[in-house]
Amino acid sequence: MPEKAVEYVIRIGPGDRYCHLHIQKKGRIVFFRVQYETRIGNQWHPVVRYDTVHGFAHRDLLDIKGRVKKTPLFNQDYSRITMMRCHLRKVI
Repeated sequence: MPEKAVEYVIRIGPGDRYCHLHIQKKGRIVFFRVQYETRIGNQWHPVVRYDTVHGFAHRDLLDIKGRVKKTPLFNQDYSRITMMRCHLRKVI
């Protein structure tokens, strides 16, 4: 079964958005990235990002200069990302 990528952006307001990407293989999430961004001037800047880019699930808090504070997530079951996505849709 090939990998399936799901990617979309949800505008939260005129200067805020939620960006989502996950990759599924054989019904399981094998990679994800969810990110909250805010617009400053004409550019979008990430504020907080949850992803598995470095081989483990973690949260990145970013400042305006691009400095990152990385915090590992305790639950490494990537399939839980679908639950996070469903919860966010209820909130928005």
